Amino acid sequence: MSWKTAWYGPEYPTTSKKVVTNGLMLLLFFAIYSFYSDFIPSKTWASLGLKISIAVATITLAASYWAMWAGKIKPPPNNFSKLKMTLIRIVVVPLMFLSMYWLSVVYGVGNLYTLTIGTPHQEVTELQKYQRASRRGCDFYVRGGDLADNALKREFCISEESYQQLPNEPFHALVDSEKSYFGTRVLDFRNIEEQKPL
Repeated sequence: MSWKTAWYGPEYPTTSKKVVTNGLMLLLFFAIYSFYSDFIPSKTWASLGLKISIAVATITLAASYWAMWAGKIKPPPNNFSKLKMTLIRIVVVPLMFLSMYWLSVVYGVGNLYTLTIGTPHQEVTELQKYQRASRRGCDFYVRGGDLADNALKREFCISEESYQQLPNEPFHALVDSEKSYFGTRVLDFRNIEEQKPL
């Protein structure tokens, strides 16, 4: 089996199918990257990014449904009842597209922009350390402060060594970050009393 067959399917792919398949996979990979970024969007960008995501998702869905109706791309196999398939098309698929676009636009684009031309920024905030048994590999983390109000993940992973160095009670930390119109890209934290990066 060639990689083209595994990627596009057994049938000879049309240009439309190549565009749709590659576009979906690129969007998926970028959404995953966005999910794991330590980026906190500003309130303005979070609101504007959501509106942009809704608009782009609507256009994408309209174009996809038109392409299937016009025979440009073949619809997926229908192994469900008519009611279930209708629910998938009008509920599941739109929500899936909106979620991926929202992650990519609000967090992915904002993070890349701030990474490229963001300015260094520091601020003091109060944090608290926590420990748990996590399958995601984030057993030690800190959370708290106004910095995480718009964060996708309201916690930031730290090493076990850093966890042992921190006090059990809430502490004030100096947050090193990069800042832009889109938001804040968190780099590291420093316990003000010891001035050691976490």
